Amino acid sequence: KYGSKTTTLDDLLALKSILGAKRIESGVKGDKKSYEIVSYKSELASASYGQGITTTPIQNIQALTSISNKGIVLKPYIVEKIVDPNTGKTIYEGKRTELGRAVSENTINKIIELMDMTVNGNDPIATGKKYQTDQVRLIGKTGTAQYTTASGKYASGNFNNIRSFAGMFPKDDPEYIIYVSIKRLQTSGYYMGSVIKEVVESVAKYKNLNLRQSDEDSNKIVKIANYITMTPNEVTSKLESFGLTPIVIGDGEFITEQYPRKDVSALQGSKVFLKTNGNSYTMPNVIGWTKNEVITLAKLLNLSYNVSGYGNVTSVNINAGEVIDQTKTLEIVLGG
Repeated sequence: KYGSKTTTLDDLLALKSILGAKRIESGVKGDKKSYEIVSYKSELASASYGQGITTTPIQNIQALTSISNKGIVLKPYIVEKIVDPNTGKTIYEGKRTELGRAVSENTINKIIELMDMTVNGNDPIATGKKYQTDQVRLIGKTGTAQYTTASGKYASGNFNNIRSFAGMFPKDDPEYIIYVSIKRLQTSGYYMGSVIKEVVESVAKYKNLNLRQSDEDSNKIVKIANYITMTPNEVTSKLESFGLTPIVIGDGEFITEQYPRKDVSALQGSKVFLKTNGNSYTMPNVIGWTKNEVITLAKLLNLSYNVSGYGNVTSVNINAGEVIDQTKTLEIVLGG
């Protein structure tokens, strides 16, 4: 129930074909029809805690498009386009197809608000806190469902369930939907959170979604200048005055490489790497750094590296303050 309208069984039966309870012609071979969402009043209740329904991942994505498109459900497609290599002619092109309105825009705004609270709210026991990231405002909903065994009964036990996360970002104008489902996850949910956060952060950084004014205060965005040939002390003072964190690599007198490059925008608090013309390089304290940050360091130093785990850096095989042997492979362990 939301507002003055109560969702009835008839309402759900009318919506089931729009939201994805029928076969989706997505182009994927073997895409199967799900079971009907609800046919009886008892199923309406059991569906709320993950019993009595079966959906495919593509059907879930189709239903989620209603949230990212103000209540309008879109038909998903897998292949963007097919081009004849001999003629250069496009023989197929996936296009936006609207299947209808599932719910009102006001209802969607409320759902987005609740999904935002699940991931970014202040409640310390919110189930979506583990998916929160500083890169972009991700909203989402966690899920737990039961499944049946060969005997026809529902499986029991702490790990014998299906755990899922449905999210989208950026919050104010979602462009990307992410849906992950794991059956019988045998470890902490934080493992699942680390994997999803890494994917979201990589997409956000690649697409510059974290720098959009809809998600971030424009006053916290800094455009990086060209610091090549400048002295480390001069640049360090300048970057710190902008709220950025300079990472000086080497003991040289002037800067020979930098990351991010000139004219790239960065958020306050971000690291700016400054490699100097020094002859030796000392390992900074990288504990707590993100995977992308420590890999950037390794690449600037032309270090080979191996990464294991998910999350932020918990340990490396070169101690902070140690002179770096550039013939050595940097072993990076992530966790948390």
